[in-house]
Amino acid sequence: MTEEEAQTKWCPKFQVATSGGEVTSTFETDNRPQTWAEVEVGQLLVPVPTGIHHTATCIASACMAWRWRGRQGRTNGYCGFAGEDPQA
Repeated sequence: MTEEEAQTKWCPKFQVATSGGEVTSTFETDNRPQTWAEVEVGQLLVPVPTGIHHTATCIASACMAWRWRGRQGRTNGYCGFAGEDPQA
């Protein structure tokens, strides 16, 4: 895939620690942070996930795991963690 295509995909190595806000609260890790929109339901505004946050997407050749396909041209590559697609 091209770098532009890769940059629209979720990175499986992305993680962020979140907390309940208290100093003594436990942390959880999340690797698919969402973008949210508020949707009106009756008289309430309810948060609804709308997609994967841009910080969790692939950074393509800026990543040490990015692998170029072939030796010429550097137009297509793949994630080294996921491995090369034999069908591509």
